[in-house]
Amino acid sequence: MSRQGTIKSYRVLIELLQSPLKPNRNQMLDRLQSEGFEISNRTLDRYISELRNEFQIEISYDRFSNCYFIHDESTEDVNSFLRYASMMHAGETLGALANRRNMKFISSEKENTFKGIEHMHILLEAMQKRKWINLTYRKFGSNESKAYELQPYLLKEYQSRWYIFTRLGDNKPYRTFGLDRIEQVVMTKKTFRMNDDVDPVAYFENSIGLTYDNNNKLQEVHIAVKKGQAEYIRSLPWHHSQKVLKDNEDAVTFGFTVIPNFELIQKILTQGDSIEVLKPKSLRTEICKIARQLVKNNS
Repeated sequence: MSRQGTIKSYRVLIELLQSPLKPNRNQMLDRLQSEGFEISNRTLDRYISELRNEFQIEISYDRFSNCYFIHDESTEDVNSFLRYASMMHAGETLGALANRRNMKFISSEKENTFKGIEHMHILLEAMQKRKWINLTYRKFGSNESKAYELQPYLLKEYQSRWYIFTRLGDNKPYRTFGLDRIEQVVMTKKTFRMNDDVDPVAYFENSIGLTYDNNNKLQEVHIAVKKGQAEYIRSLPWHHSQKVLKDNEDAVTFGFTVIPNFELIQKILTQGDSIEVLKPKSLRTEICKIARQLVKNNS
């Protein structure tokens, strides 16, 4: 079976295990068969082992109830895998449809949406092998490139761009680089030990986007958004902590538990006059300050 086919099989298993039904072995095999995957008991055992070893998704067997289940500790790994599987499915679908007749009906948001992804393979290999990388990078607004020696930790996607989260060295700060601005990347022979005190995924858990400062405190952010515009935020949440606090005829009040940062301010500003910041007061003051400057700039 192809790698794409195996990933599809994994996804079918995970979706079944996440459902209210706690499946036994026969139900798992039946579901896979109904989706077109004819596999043996031995192959099913291999899939369970591969999900544990490759994706850190722990599937256990309850002998008393004769059922399989996913450990609660694997929730984030499950979500990461499902996002990965969705990306693979989207790419496979577009690839299957790609021809001259169909291309005129397909448009990506920007020309540079996929710029820099050619570096992904070597970056992933360097992360898996814990190898330092030499990176040549040119930031926006600069005419000169700069060379870095880095420890690669995590590939992260945000707003149709890919980034590599790195460390500048042992006991040194962390930094994020956009793949679209990387000119060259080389994996070295030198190995590093990843800092066990830092979970690269969790590093961004408390903020929106890529601006992070774990020295700042989490705050409760409340925004009121006019009804029509609120549906966009409801359908495409800004943050995993997002919840609806109030829903009436005129507006929806959303709450977030985040560290306010640049990306949050940008999201608020994109809503124009459809949004009101209710708390914290410091964020409301900052938005008012920016709004006054906008009026001044455009008067």
